[in-house]
Amino acid sequence: MREERYSVGVEEDSGKHYVSIPVSNGLVDYEEYYEIDQRTFERYRADPDSARDFVMRCRNARWTTG
Repeated sequence: MREERYSVGVEEDSGKHYVSIPVSNGLVDYEEYYEIDQRTFERYRADPDSARDFVMRCRNARWTTG
């Protein structure tokens, strides 16, 4: 969801499901990918708001471990 600054998708080569978030560290901009199972993927696609908590945990984890 561009307005929420995350996306949900399927990796073409492996078929794995993911949530990605944009990251900028001052030098480069890139995407971080977090693998999710198919059931979660389907839930997030059907109800994008349900991904918010997961996305926020991913973002917060970056600051506590980075």
